[in-house]
Amino acid sequence: MNNTISTENLNNIGLKSNKELVNAQAASKGKLGQEQFLKLMVTQIQNQDPFKPMENGDFLSQIAQFGTVSGIEDLQKSFSGLSTALISNQATQASSLIGRSIVVETENFNLLSGKNLKGLVDMSSASTSVAVDILDASNQVIKTIQLGPQSKGLVNFTWDGTNSQNQAVPAGNYKMVARANIGGKDVAMQTLIQEKVESVSIGNTQQGLLLNTASKSTYGFNQVKQVQ
Repeated sequence: MNNTISTENLNNIGLKSNKELVNAQAASKGKLGQEQFLKLMVTQIQNQDPFKPMENGDFLSQIAQFGTVSGIEDLQKSFSGLSTALISNQATQASSLIGRSIVVETENFNLLSGKNLKGLVDMSSASTSVAVDILDASNQVIKTIQLGPQSKGLVNFTWDGTNSQNQAVPAGNYKMVARANIGGKDVAMQTLIQEKVESVSIGNTQQGLLLNTASKSTYGFNQVKQVQ
């Protein structure tokens, strides 16, 4: 008895030939459905030569193929469910920040008309003199805030939105650069900003959760250094 399954026999049970099946699998990105696999396996067993049964290796190979595809699909579903649950959990946690103040590491900030900047300098070491320069969009220093000698740690400061002539500057994007005199040399210090969270949104997979603040700025959830 010939153990080759004819195209006619396959068509009679609603299956395609090997060539047609390969083409169909390629079109569906190589996925083999459970129902198709079971039909094909039963047909092979029914049509095989009893004196030349299908090799165990071939049979196990097909079982492994089905198991792998099915397992990957189940794993993808599990990871998708886990990802959704994690995002939902983070969103719930982040929503508790609405109305609260956060501290975020940044140099650039958005100044609203009539508002002040609440900033911080992260002092990595004590200094005899600390200063913060406020720069406009063209990177020109418009005001320098002197903070005097400071110890190691976070140092708070406020900018009232005026230039060196005490004139109010227009709303827009600005930059702050902090420097500390340590051992007779000016050393750059990390700056931070204190913002009030107004809402939370979900970005793409790279962005994750986003915190929208009162200054109309947006920060990633992982950028938050402190909640006040």
